[in-house]
Amino acid sequence: MLGTGKIGRNTCKNIVDYLGTKKITLINRTEEKAKLLAIELGLQSAPLEQLAQHIRSADIIITATNSTEPVILEQYLNGAGKKLIIDLSVPFNIEAAAQQLPNIELVNVDELSKMKDETLSKRIAEVPKAKAIIAEHISEFMEWYKMRENVPVLKAVKSKLKEINTSPLFFPPSNNQFSPDEKIQRVLNGMASKMREQNQKGCYYIEAINEFIATGS
Repeated sequence: MLGTGKIGRNTCKNIVDYLGTKKITLINRTEEKAKLLAIELGLQSAPLEQLAQHIRSADIIITATNSTEPVILEQYLNGAGKKLIIDLSVPFNIEAAAQQLPNIELVNVDELSKMKDETLSKRIAEVPKAKAIIAEHISEFMEWYKMRENVPVLKAVKSKLKEINTSPLFFPPSNNQFSPDEKIQRVLNGMASKMREQNQKGCYYIEAINEFIATGS
């Protein structure tokens, strides 16, 4: 990591936090700043004079300096093996000739901005789908909520049907194939369905009782 200013510092912290790696060497024009950040994050630091050496041994190089001249030169990279270089500097810190080397994969601020814009566009395109999913769940919730308003009525009808079923004056049809509990539940299910579709609570109270007495189904 070359450069420990605001961008370099934040980038370095994010790498440590999100990737969980400590295998990072910090180099800065002011060596003391690199040392302090290295101590804070549990990393290594090196003086600027060792830049070429560390570039040749590194797999990934991130640069975030405010230098007006390239600081990573072709001679540091030529024949040094494959490297991924992420250039966060403005202006860019990689020598033009170094960018053309076959062993170099370079990502700069402009390319990162394009990637960000493409990712944002994809997310925006998914917004209607997300809204549709939310609307569907809201509709399901509101249906459930409306049915919750009917719970006291359904409980009252269930209690009344059980009371009727145990009354000595009630003579259920002899050919009914359902048990009393099954008959009650079938009547309640039908009542709940009608209440959900037509929302006329009072009418179904008497209707459910009549249906239970008459048919038990």
